[in-house]
Amino acid sequence: MTTTAALWVALAVLLLAAVLRLYNITEQSIWFDEAFAWNIIIQDDMFPRISTDTHPPLYYIVLRGWAALAGDSPLALRYLSALVGLMSVALVYQIGRELAIGRRGWAGLAALAALMMALSDAEIFLAQEARNYTLYTFFACLSMWLYLRYVRRGGVWYGLLWAAANSALVYTHYQGLFIPAIQGLHALLFLRDGRRRGAVLWLALSGVPLLPWLVLVTIPQAQNAIDNSLPFAIPTNWEIFRHLGARYLGEIWSLLGVLMLWGGWSLVVRRTRRGAGDASLLALWVLLPFGVLFFGNLFAPLLTERKLLIIAPAIALLIAVGLTALSPSARRLLVAAILLYSLTTVDYYRLKEPWDAIAAPALELGRAGDLYLAQVEVGQYPMKYYWERNLPEGAVFATFPFLGDPTLAPTTDHPTFYQGYLRQTLLDHNRERTAGTVRTAWVVFWSRDDAVLDVLASEGYRRTMTITTDHIGNAIDLYRYDYLTAPALVSYENGLILRALEIDADAMRIDLWWEAEATPQADYTTSAALLDADGRLVAQWDSPPPRPTSAISAGDLVYDPKRLQISDETLDALPAGDYRVVVAVYLWTPDGIREIATEDGDIRFAAGVLTIRD
Repeated sequence: MTTTAALWVALAVLLLAAVLRLYNITEQSIWFDEAFAWNIIIQDDMFPRISTDTHPPLYYIVLRGWAALAGDSPLALRYLSALVGLMSVALVYQIGRELAIGRRGWAGLAALAALMMALSDAEIFLAQEARNYTLYTFFACLSMWLYLRYVRRGGVWYGLLWAAANSALVYTHYQGLFIPAIQGLHALLFLRDGRRRGAVLWLALSGVPLLPWLVLVTIPQAQNAIDNSLPFAIPTNWEIFRHLGARYLGEIWSLLGVLMLWGGWSLVVRRTRRGAGDASLLALWVLLPFGVLFFGNLFAPLLTERKLLIIAPAIALLIAVGLTALSPSARRLLVAAILLYSLTTVDYYRLKEPWDAIAAPALELGRAGDLYLAQVEVGQYPMKYYWERNLPEGAVFATFPFLGDPTLAPTTDHPTFYQGYLRQTLLDHNRERTAGTVRTAWVVFWSRDDAVLDVLASEGYRRTMTITTDHIGNAIDLYRYDYLTAPALVSYENGLILRALEIDADAMRIDLWWEAEATPQADYTTSAALLDADGRLVAQWDSPPPRPTSAISAGDLVYDPKRLQISDETLDALPAGDYRVVVAVYLWTPDGIREIATEDGDIRFAAGVLTIRD
């Protein structure tokens, strides 16, 4: 392959990489880690919170600047990672060029390396998350490319850029220290005289900007992580070894593993210092991070799938070197097979909790002044993200800080939060409501701790709706709790009681609350309709309550929202004015509809007025 052809292939690879990283980028919900990062960047002063985290500050600084320009929607937050991941593919191409220089027949190495990086499932998956891992990989690639440039060409300019890249890498993720460690070992073993001394000097210089942060912040961070067991590590055992192999190499790990070994051997077999040095550099890039994390995990919780992303470029490069060392026909066949497999199979994936779907009903049905409470531990940050950004006017979000995060609540003490802060919030909530109106608290619940539910019950709130979402066999519940102060509106001859009603003109929705004197013996349909001054039907919605009436026991309270069916065109054409709201109850029977009368004998209960304004 000529250099020009390789360049065109590289452009095609970059386009493929962009498509793979942007395809379905918002399909899954923002999850704990992403919402955690968002919660940091929205603080007026984010550095006190970063200082108690387990990561350095650079990614948060970059993300905050990016969000100021692009916004904080899921697409905007994740697009930064996708863009950085794409630049990593381009840098792998550049590293491949450095490895290929001076080697006959290796013009296609750079394009193949970029292709392998573009197809990496781990890289694709983490490029669709608003986290620091793709920036971590980017600076690792940038550092390694600049190091190779310095080794080949020398010069102060490359030395300065290389040192700056190393500093940025460690300021992005502490385990970025693996890269300068690898480079230092390589320099000591394979560089000579002035170039070796220069490399050691530049490596030492790259540590100077890190010293203040490492001394003042990193040591307390490490102590905090140890004290609170913050890292969520996977175990070190043979099964995890196989699992990680499948994650980073896929189900064709045996083929790709052989290609990696063949790539390393093809560099060594040339019996040159440069060949041995390049092989050692790539091998160390894979083995040092994996070995330290895998075996160090026996003594401290270090190993996670994500932290290993730093080895993805080295894997791509070794596979590419192995492919380059094959005959053209064998290379084309294997590249086609790898491409087909990679485009039809996903080996690195995690099904995230659907927090966006869980949050949506409470936002759709919520009203000004509602309370939004989360007792979900690992979901507290996502619920804050999806709720707090979209709350109705005057609504309040509150959650007990599972990890002791003071940015989530004014107190991190369990009794103080529930018996003090939450109870006071409920009292304030009740005082601010207009007399006779319903007071509502929404609760997302996925916890063994019932404290929030106990406090609501003790303050007179009653559960009126439950929406359960199944997540891989786990039930995540959205509860609606209501506090009613006014007397019942009307009773029906079948024992149903219309306990309360509220009209939301903006949403064109009528909210009903039902009780029963005793469990009804049938499943009734409830109806809300809108009539004009002449009694003509304007809009209507008929449906059973969310809980069938035959399942309503005495003492239960059931929330029943009725979204009036009316098109935007019809609504715009309605004259401004007052429209009557009427409520009805009926039963479907083999003989037709049987309307249920109120105790006063009315078929339709005049429930109130909905005003349409110009």
